[in-house]
Amino acid sequence: DEVLAALRHTLTLPAPGRRVGVAVAGPAHVGTGTLQALAALTRELDVPLHVNAAVDQAEVRAVWHGDGPLAERATAAGSQFEWQGTGTGLGPVRYLAECGGTRPGNSIAYGVWVDDREVRRLASDGGALVACPRAADRLRTGPVPLERYAGAGVRMALGTESLAAVPDMDPTAEAAAWVAAAREQGIALWPG
Repeated sequence: DEVLAALRHTLTLPAPGRRVGVAVAGPAHVGTGTLQALAALTRELDVPLHVNAAVDQAEVRAVWHGDGPLAERATAAGSQFEWQGTGTGLGPVRYLAECGGTRPGNSIAYGVWVDDREVRRLASDGGALVACPRAADRLRTGPVPLERYAGAGVRMALGTESLAAVPDMDPTAEAAAWVAAAREQGIALWPG
């Protein structure tokens, strides 16, 4: 409650020329209650919520089944999340959606390991995808299924991630990586 109060205060401070929001490392890194509280707060204050989601198979395994390397790390660190042990039976994007985190103005980054239902849910909720193809390549997460998102009508944007994941913050290099990823996936014309 104290953290949410401090976050509420921070989000209401003036930020001329900027839109301030909340970013979360991923659905497997916070509890259900935390995701729900952040989604409710950002909705109430009309600020964006951005979540790295469906980044790798370990995240999918943890959220869906409740086991795997992320579950083991969480247990070793003494963390307790609702998904540990039994899982949610949902992929990370649907889990985030069930917590209220995929409304218009909100976005996910990466979104590599998704199924059709997750992509359709993101589209119907009005959430967006921020693709980070250079970071995904460097982290070996796999390619973003661009055509799946475009075919479902998900709004997409390019992100550079951070200097921890890429050598620079060059959006033109990211765009070139997006084009290369589209070509590798056999996309000659953008679906629409």
